[in-house]
Amino acid sequence: MIIFILFLFIFLSTPSFGERVKGSFPEIWQVSDRQWTVEEELNYGKWVEANITEDFFIHYKIPIDCADVPYAIRWIYARIAHLPAAATTKEGQLIGHWSTEWKHLPTHSEWHKDLRFRKALLHMLKETTTRTLPLDTYPVRIAPDSVTPGTVFFITESHSGIISRLILDGSHAHPLQTYEATLPVRIQKMNQRNFISPRPESTIYSGLLKFRWPVFQKGRWEYLPVREHHFYSEEQYASDFHEGYADFVEAVAKRI
Repeated sequence: MIIFILFLFIFLSTPSFGERVKGSFPEIWQVSDRQWTVEEELNYGKWVEANITEDFFIHYKIPIDCADVPYAIRWIYARIAHLPAAATTKEGQLIGHWSTEWKHLPTHSEWHKDLRFRKALLHMLKETTTRTLPLDTYPVRIAPDSVTPGTVFFITESHSGIISRLILDGSHAHPLQTYEATLPVRIQKMNQRNFISPRPESTIYSGLLKFRWPVFQKGRWEYLPVREHHFYSEEQYASDFHEGYADFVEAVAKRI
């Protein structure tokens, strides 16, 4: 009888799946031993293509501008997949999933109902801009296995967005389709367009980029060095990259 009562107490006091809970961990979300790999990047691309729509941020009531699009989508996926995520603030500080400023807020199994995550996400978006984007990304080789959905495109310090999907059947003017937002920051519908970009600049790492991988080393979280990432390449900055083509945009299309 005592055992039955104890079992009943535990059963009734244990939150069911999806129930809002306080969370016994102080960070924004837990990653355990999860880490980014080439396979995880491919999974990220598949998730972006399957889940991100023009009204994604309207549906989840998240205000954005152009720089917010790549940051927000990356953090949301990392939260869902329990992978590390980071961002460099305007003051040069690295913040990420390990941050504890929001430990007093309740968490939830679903990211969009997770008050702790949503507060941290909005804070991160306020602290990042197109000026911080080059610090959190690296240039990639221009090929179908590296330029995948979720890949960032960055135009100097003025505009950014993500690759939404690749269309290789020639039905569109360009194989790369993008999602973009505009100023000011507001809850808005993203624009889907054909990829367009001037020639990228190596001095600020504009062009086609991927997010760097946060790694835990020497007792703290930091970024994996740029050149150690699997897809790293500076080929898009070479003077002969678009030789024989009308411009950078056409050169990218032919390589994809």
